[in-house]
Amino acid sequence: MFTIEPYDTKEENLFGHTLRFDETHEVFAAHFPGNPIVPGAVLVDVMRAVATEILGVEAQVVTVKNAKFITVIVPKNDLLLKITTRYTPAGEDYLFKSVIADEEKIYAKFDLLVKGKAL
Repeated sequence: MFTIEPYDTKEENLFGHTLRFDETHEVFAAHFPGNPIVPGAVLVDVMRAVATEILGVEAQVVTVKNAKFITVIVPKNDLLLKITTRYTPAGEDYLFKSVIADEEKIYAKFDLLVKGKAL
């Protein structure tokens, strides 16, 4: 459904990932037929996968503290988005602040409370 790949942001404590969607995935045919868009739940799962990659352990989203869906994402195989993320400890969990954007616009912003489980 999607792939993420890390990249070096050259900025301390800022994590970067590229994001691509497989436009042929069945979820996009159902949401919405003839006019596919990426569901918000898929974007939260993208962020869970980013947290897993950053923490090095299986991450679980505990709370969506803030989610702003600014621009609709149409899944196209040639669409390359960038995710930038910072995180801080929050008790036993972590607060992840992320932005999904391309060179021209911001698509979504997230503040997620994440719990990491040992793999």
